[in-house]
Amino acid sequence: MEKYFRPDKLEADPNSQTAAKEFKHWYETFKNFLESNKSTEKSLEDKDKYMLLINFVSHSVYDYISEAKTYISAIKILEELYIKPTNEIYARHILATRKQQINESIDQYAQQLKLLAKNCEIVTVERGIKTLINASTERADGFLEFLKEQKSVTIHVECRKSYTRKCSIAAAIKRQNEKHEASTSTKSRPLTRARVSEPAFCFKQQCLMLILWPGM
Repeated sequence: MEKYFRPDKLEADPNSQTAAKEFKHWYETFKNFLESNKSTEKSLEDKDKYMLLINFVSHSVYDYISEAKTYISAIKILEELYIKPTNEIYARHILATRKQQINESIDQYAQQLKLLAKNCEIVTVERGIKTLINASTERADGFLEFLKEQKSVTIHVECRKSYTRKCSIAAAIKRQNEKHEASTSTKSRPLTRARVSEPAFCFKQQCLMLILWPGM
């Protein structure tokens, strides 16, 4: 059975952009391999794990762990080498500014947002959605501050409230302009109509709406 779990050698460059992803995948396959080598009576000892580890890393990677005395210390060195601390601020910026690519469907776009969110230390999906909405509504009048003040309401509710509120405001402005025009003499200078735009939801928010409420 162990031959089916035999991992490739770890050869990833620690400085590459995909280093962490490659190491995490390799480490999972290596742990599966160790599990397949475990006897029914007892687990592998630390020295046995260390010997197997050396066999499944390249010579360049071995240089980093050559002075390690135990399997645990060697793995710790590799984790520190490959998994760098995430710059959460930058990761959130990348998430908030990620635009839909040409020929990218909404489902594909949403999946990419989920992958980017993994780098943002987001604890829950609810908080993740709130992060996206906060980032993409900074120019919406008062909406960002309103969201920040809320403690117990859910984002699902606030999305709908925001959409309804913006529609109501737009409709109220339109009615007010019509009243002024009706009461103004035809000889007087016509009142300049305030510019009314549709609710200022960017495409990212529309995608989130479709994800949360497919029937919308």
